[in-house]
Amino acid sequence: MKILVIHTYGLGDMVMATPALRVLSRHVPKARIDLLVFQKFSAAPVEACGENINVLYGSFDIFKLMGTIMRLRRNRYDYMLHTSGTDTLKMALFMALLKGDVRIAEVQRQWIPWYRYPLRGNHAIHRVEANLRLIAPIVGEELSGPECKPHFCLEPSERKYAEDFLSKNGLVDKRLIGIHPGCNEKFSYKRWEVEKYIDLVGRMYDRLEGAEILLFAGPDERKEADILKERYPALVVVRENLNRVAALISHLSLMITNDSGLGHIASCFEVKTVTIFSGSSRADPHKIAPYTMHSCVVDFRKEKCDDEVSYVMETVDRCWSER
Repeated sequence: MKILVIHTYGLGDMVMATPALRVLSRHVPKARIDLLVFQKFSAAPVEACGENINVLYGSFDIFKLMGTIMRLRRNRYDYMLHTSGTDTLKMALFMALLKGDVRIAEVQRQWIPWYRYPLRGNHAIHRVEANLRLIAPIVGEELSGPECKPHFCLEPSERKYAEDFLSKNGLVDKRLIGIHPGCNEKFSYKRWEVEKYIDLVGRMYDRLEGAEILLFAGPDERKEADILKERYPALVVVRENLNRVAALISHLSLMITNDSGLGHIASCFEVKTVTIFSGSSRADPHKIAPYTMHSCVVDFRKEKCDDEVSYVMETVDRCWSER
């Protein structure tokens, strides 16, 4: 059996697809599962999903895309599907150009005749659950339970790196808070303003006894990190590759972030998260907040207040006090 799974979105969405990928791999262990990824960095969580998952990389460049289509057509897949949240019409056209027996997709209002299983999108469920629905026609049932949780695999070397980092910075046995003030630069409208993070960090240092703060900064939030570090020299800034960042996140007591992939990585380790959805965000927290019982959402699209920092700090206080 040959299966093609298409994922065009980024890291957070991939984390939310890991439960479905792991279930698929375990229920059809002899199948060849090709995962087509269009944002290379988003493939990091896939390693833990199954040995029979083969990651392929696509491109939105029209000429490279046509080459990808020609290569995939030769595989003649038994099943093809795309992960939840993907633009249905674009994927319908893409999949129409591929040879395959059974096409599965989440659709909204469109009726697409070449989909064998056009599953009506359900706005009441989380994206993790929506992805599990998509693989149900292949595995024969819609699954839930402990195995259906996000996962990120850490190598021993990455765990060792995190332990050494904490020891070097005097953070062993400390209660750690992680802050990620950015997100993918293409979606900068999702960000809570850096000035508010400056205020929040100051209040945290004043009010959270014993807290040590790690500031996670990738290439897309270098400016924000520099501003925060200049204001608070005691901040420990982490500028590492994604797997090392994930290893450090696994040691946190609390993670504070915008709607971003690092919040979803925290959910893989059952770390408490406070996810801030700015007033300009277009996302639905009900569908895409970190998938864990330890997730707290601050949604400023609905909560209109004059002092947003105080509102977030109340949530942080509550999470910090819950041992």
